[in-house]
Amino acid sequence: MSAQSGIFTISLDFELHWGIFDNVPIAGKEAYFDNTIKLIPDLLERFSSHGIQATWATVGLLFNKNFDQLKRNYPEQLPSYINSKFSAYNFIETELDKNNEKYYLAADLISQIQNTPGQEIATHTYAHYYTLEKGQTIDEFEEDIKKAVTLAQASGIALKSIVFPRNQINYEYTDVCKRHGIYIFRENPNKWAWNPKVKPVILRKIMRTADCYFPLFNTQVSISALKSAINGEIYLPSSRLLRPISGIRILDQMRLRRIKKEMTKAAKDGTYYHLWWHPHNFGSSPQEAMNELDIILTHYKKLNNDYNMISLNMNNTYKMLNN
Repeated sequence: MSAQSGIFTISLDFELHWGIFDNVPIAGKEAYFDNTIKLIPDLLERFSSHGIQATWATVGLLFNKNFDQLKRNYPEQLPSYINSKFSAYNFIETELDKNNEKYYLAADLISQIQNTPGQEIATHTYAHYYTLEKGQTIDEFEEDIKKAVTLAQASGIALKSIVFPRNQINYEYTDVCKRHGIYIFRENPNKWAWNPKVKPVILRKIMRTADCYFPLFNTQVSISALKSAINGEIYLPSSRLLRPISGIRILDQMRLRRIKKEMTKAAKDGTYYHLWWHPHNFGSSPQEAMNELDIILTHYKKLNNDYNMISLNMNNTYKMLNN
């Protein structure tokens, strides 16, 4: 057993419909997001009871309390995507249904997260900003980040961590984040199947999916590698996406077994393991998803007892490594 305690980090991309507005209409998905909204207090209760810290990377638009406030809180510059469907503002002006406020505004849920011990509220940019899409500029991104920071500050939250939407991390933009107090970044695993430059895309997707069931890649990293990366900033690689319940029992069992084995290895070796998902990934099969999460959290408690594995959110991981 390693003398170094393994670190278990959970991060969640908290978006509601802002995460898929450009791909999936809200019509027909109401029950999916209703389930998501109902589950968040249950997630917080489970995290508390199992001693779990988590980072909630929150789309800044969710901080608004009503649609009038949302319209007043546009940044100075809007993203000029060549494909306008990627713009949340284009969606707001042309498609947003004001009768579905609860799918776009979540100040009460953010407050619940904020008031739960061990939970960090991070940013998922203000308007689910895609930093690798054509047309947008670094200046437009800075206006987005400024707005996210301002609204968070109004709720008493100092943003320190960021998760880039769709994991489109643009390393040329990270200095913008640091100028505004954000210096902790979640990034993809340093493996070719997660490298957007590798073609064809379908091959990467197939390999990432297969890796959820079979040990094709080792995506945990040593604590020393994280320490050596600190220079006023830190990049925390994700290890595993907790994929939605498939409904195919044997596949779901294989996927869960894979996660537990990875967690166990990280605990024994004293390495870093980072599990992430979107709360809405639980929306289709909420009870089954929560049952699966219970198994994962119970397994963490065993690893905590047996190997002193610790649960840290992204900000507290930075703090511990920076001491």
